[in-house]
Amino acid sequence: TAAAPGGNYNYYPNTVKGPFADVKVREAFRAGIDWATIVDKLYFGVFPPGKGPLSPATVGYDTSIESAYRYDAAKANQLLDQAGWTGRDAQGYRTKDGKRLTVVHPFLKQFAREQRDVVADQVQAAAKQIGIEVKTTNPEYTSYIKDVAAGNYDLIDFSWQRASPDALRTLFGSAAIPKDGFGTNGSRLSDPALDKDFTDALGTTDLTKQGALYGDAQQRITSAAAVFPIYVFNYVLGSSTKVQGLRFEPQAFPLFYDAWTSK
Repeated sequence: TAAAPGGNYNYYPNTVKGPFADVKVREAFRAGIDWATIVDKLYFGVFPPGKGPLSPATVGYDTSIESAYRYDAAKANQLLDQAGWTGRDAQGYRTKDGKRLTVVHPFLKQFAREQRDVVADQVQAAAKQIGIEVKTTNPEYTSYIKDVAAGNYDLIDFSWQRASPDALRTLFGSAAIPKDGFGTNGSRLSDPALDKDFTDALGTTDLTKQGALYGDAQQRITSAAAVFPIYVFNYVLGSSTKVQGLRFEPQAFPLFYDAWTSK
């Protein structure tokens, strides 16, 4: 087993428009779903729960942010009350000004792997417990790409394996916000201080400085509640005890070039 570095399999809320434009709603969604239990019960330890925007296998991973991703239903309900979603409709969903608290999650079921469709079902059920309706749709791929580029979603999901903490720039840098074409900043987060962290980290070879800059970036992303980590992708490979010399490359893919079998 080898843990992949870079982005976990994460959910990314649209921080620009819709319900998740309110940071309190994002914080409530993060705290109000027991992500770790969903992952543990579905994958039986094969994939560990994510506890930040990056996999812990990534250089510069900041353990100090992990507490921000703990399950706390009471806190979630308090945050939703503070955000003004204090009403309840007949189905138990929260309302404000007569409007139900609904988030739309376009999910490409035809490309689902590792039971991610089951994860989506479990998240939908857990969100209902705190009064949030998650509408999971199954769009055609071309429609999905157009909607992502236009920002017509509340929640999207994907994983992003990379051997460097610079994966954060790809996932949260303002230049990567989807516009006319493909973009990997699913949260659409735009923070000049965050962009400066990324630029400064690329501009130095001092590993200590890089670590501090990427650590600050993880803190800012966490403060903005711009990601909901799901699980750390582990490359899991079954082999005979006779297999020798099997290694994994930096992104956790197996290398068979030097592998051999003993008698």
